[in-house]
Amino acid sequence: MPIISHESDLSLGLANKLILGKCKIMCCSFKKTAEQCGEKGVFTGSPIRESLKIGNKEIAAKMCNFKNIKPVILIIGGSSGAVYINKVVISSLKELTKNFNIIHIVGNGNKTRNNIPGYIQFEYLKDIENYLALADIVVSRAGSNSINEFLYLIKPMLLIPLPKSASRGDQLLNTKEFLEHNYCEVLYQEALTPQTLQIAINKLYKNRNLIIENMKKSGTKNGIDEIYKLIVKYTKYSL
Repeated sequence: MPIISHESDLSLGLANKLILGKCKIMCCSFKKTAEQCGEKGVFTGSPIRESLKIGNKEIAAKMCNFKNIKPVILIIGGSSGAVYINKVVISSLKELTKNFNIIHIVGNGNKTRNNIPGYIQFEYLKDIENYLALADIVVSRAGSNSINEFLYLIKPMLLIPLPKSASRGDQLLNTKEFLEHNYCEVLYQEALTPQTLQIAINKLYKNRNLIIENMKKSGTKNGIDEIYKLIVKYTKYSL
């Protein structure tokens, strides 16, 4: 039975390292990863959720009910390490909300009481596509699926990757690759403070048009179609 797998990160995870020898094809979100896999590696791009294409910013705007017309930041802490980012964001709100409206996804069980104008919290968003459509810039961890979605949607991003002490270093490598292509700004967790967060966000917003132009030149695509073609080719199966 032919085996087709997919690696979303720049570096192969343990599972894909173990099965690479058994695979017919290793689909990859990054070109460099495909090259590392030799003749079995195929650069397909990252599979992108179809729902992201139909985001409706009017729905998100109604839910947020911001009173001032300001640029919108979507902050996504991520399931791992969200509390660390959340604390710094909340400490920065007085300054950040002077120039931005903020949508903050804090993670399950992390919601706090607040009545700060221009700031709204959600534990989780099932319709995140609407809020991405509303956002001018995004602050996020650097998981491959997420950052490739932001690239696909042409959303300038500030990445705060998980440090090596809390991961295998995959987010650091993903960030380095995006930084080399000028798709993002980066703020490492070791340097994350309310002051450095404000500086990094302001820098990202100031440079957003250049980042947008670089993103448009990326030629990024939805990997679903290419992955499906390979499945059909090697398994003779089609829907």
